[in-house]
Amino acid sequence: MSKSYIGDEGVALRLNTGIDISGASVKKIKYKKPDGTIGDWDAAIVDSQKLRVITDADTWDQDGNWIYHAYVEVGTKKGYGDAVAHMVYALFK
Repeated sequence: MSKSYIGDEGVALRLNTGIDISGASVKKIKYKKPDGTIGDWDAAIVDSQKLRVITDADTWDQDGNWIYHAYVEVGTKKGYGDAVAHMVYALFK
């Protein structure tokens, strides 16, 4: 992933699940912000194994280390992907 900054728009955040999720009823990328706040974004499936979110101006609102997990529900199965760390940088103004 390239360098990211607070307020970046149009960045495709992709997480590979390593399994076929084409039938998933729930598709999320869960996150933990640098201040410890936890949340999630609805995600789209890309090529049957990856989840994707496209950032808008409000997606990254804190600088520091963000942690992401893919989360899907396929039939009666629920599962998380491996944790991924991502640094978001502040802009100089």
